[in-house]
Amino acid sequence: MKVFLFVLVISVCAGGQISMVGGTGATNGTLTGPPIQEVVFGDSVSAGAGANSPAFFNSSAGLVMQHYGWEQRNYAVGGTGIGDTQQFQHQFPARSVAGQNTLTLLGINDVFFNPSGTLDLTNWGNAAMANILYGSVVYSDNIRARDGAWTLVGTWTNGSSGVAVYDNDGTKQTSTVGDTATISVSGTTVYLVYLAFTSGDVSFNVSIDSVSQGSFSNTGLAQSFTLTNYLYYPVAFRFSGLTSGSHSLKVTYSSGTTPLILMWVTGNANANKPKYFVGNCIPEQTNTNATDVANLNAKLLTITNALKGDGLKVYYVDANSVVDPVNDMCSQVHPCQSSYNKIAIKFESLIDANP
Repeated sequence: MKVFLFVLVISVCAGGQISMVGGTGATNGTLTGPPIQEVVFGDSVSAGAGANSPAFFNSSAGLVMQHYGWEQRNYAVGGTGIGDTQQFQHQFPARSVAGQNTLTLLGINDVFFNPSGTLDLTNWGNAAMANILYGSVVYSDNIRARDGAWTLVGTWTNGSSGVAVYDNDGTKQTSTVGDTATISVSGTTVYLVYLAFTSGDVSFNVSIDSVSQGSFSNTGLAQSFTLTNYLYYPVAFRFSGLTSGSHSLKVTYSSGTTPLILMWVTGNANANKPKYFVGNCIPEQTNTNATDVANLNAKLLTITNALKGDGLKVYYVDANSVVDPVNDMCSQVHPCQSSYNKIAIKFESLIDANP
C-alpha cells in the first residue's frame, strides 16, 4: 500500500483560515508519526470561500480529499500567493518526504504582488521556484546553510532574530564584502535558495567548479512583493547543464545595503523525488487582469517544464482552462461550487495519470 502526502496550495483572495482535519500533529516544523495523505496550503480559496457549506469539504482540496479517502491538513492563509513569504512559512510544518505529493493552484493574488503596475515575472518566477522546490525535493536532501558541510569564510553568523522561522531552519548571513560560502552538491542541475529583502539590495557572485555563473541581486523585489508587507522572500536560482556528479558551488558577497542570507542548496541527483502538481492561475470574474494572468501562467509553465526537465516530478495543471469567469466565479476572486468541482477533477486527472 502506497502512502501519499498531497499538498494543495490555492492562492486566491484574502480571508483564508487554517483548518485541520485528522492526521498527526506537527512540532517545530517536523511532522510526527506517519505522513498526512493530503496537506493544503493557500489562501481563502483553499479554505473554500464561495463553496457550498461546509465550505472546507466542498473546496477543491476537500473534494480531492473525499475522492481518495485521504486524511487532510489545511494550512490555508488568506491574502497569500506562491511567491509570498507568509505562504512559504506555512510550508514548514509539512517538510517534504519521499512519497509526498504537493499540489499548488495559483490565484489572482500573485498578479497583485506588483503595486507599481508592472508584472515582474523574473522576480516572481524566482520566488515561485523556491516554493515549488521546497515541495519537490526531499527536505533532508536540502543542505541548510548552517549545516557543517558548508565552508564559510569571513564573518558569517546565524540568521538574525528578524528572520523568524527561517532562522530556526538554519540560515546563515553576512554583510561583509568578500565573504564566501562553499558547498559540494550533486546533480546535473543545482538550486540555490536565499532569503531576499523587500527593501534595500544585495548582490553576490556564484561560481560552480571555479567557473563563474554570474552576479545575482534582489534589487527590485520591493516593487514586486509588497502585498502582505513582509520583509523577506525566499528566492531560488537554477544552474543547469552540469556534468553528472559532485560540484563545488561557491557564493561570494559582493555588495549591498542588506545582509546576504543563505537558506539552502540542493541538486537533482537524489533518487526519492516528491511529486508537485502546480495548478496555474485561475481568472477573475471580470477578467480585469487577463493579460497578466496569461503572462503569469506562461512563466509558470516555463518554470515547471524546466524543473521537470531536470528530472524533478513537477507537473503543470491547466486549472484556468476549466473555469468560466462568468458562470464559475461567484465574486470577483472567489469561485462558485461549479468551479471547485471542475478544478478538483482537473487535479484528480493529473494525480491518476502520475501514480
